[in-house]
Amino acid sequence: MTLNPQQRAAVRNETVVAVVINAVIITALLWLAGIAPPAALRGADGLLGGMAKGAGIPTLLMTLIATKVIRGRVRATPALALPWADLPAPLRALPGNLVLRAVAMALVAIVALVAVGAVVATLLGIVPLDGRGFVIFNIVFGAVVGLATAPIVVLRALADGRA
Repeated sequence: MTLNPQQRAAVRNETVVAVVINAVIITALLWLAGIAPPAALRGADGLLGGMAKGAGIPTLLMTLIATKVIRGRVRATPALALPWADLPAPLRALPGNLVLRAVAMALVAIVALVAVGAVVATLLGIVPLDGRGFVIFNIVFGAVVGLATAPIVVLRALADGRA
């Protein structure tokens, strides 16, 4: 798949926005809400549950919001449109219905990123987390969520010219 300069810029810019929002703003909101660092990997308030929420909710919202914004940009700037045939097959398999796509993206993000996060957390032995460790973990995990999901969301939205 070859992207033109405008498409590459759109993917890059939206990914940067997603990383900043997930890493900085969401971490700040957790801190302001007084969410306590997890004392265990598993359990109702464990790190795994936090990672599931931290992967699923931002991915769901980003898919809903960014797709609508990018569709509007594609209508205004036809050079942004990515031909459907150029889209990788796994991205073409995502649902056309935006709500279903957002749910599918959130579920895939939860399964993939929580699994990786659990392995990393176990190997590094980072649980229980203190306050500083919790902030650092959320910044890194949020950035990973943005880096892993934003390009998929953007590319699929660029090819939604038919939607």
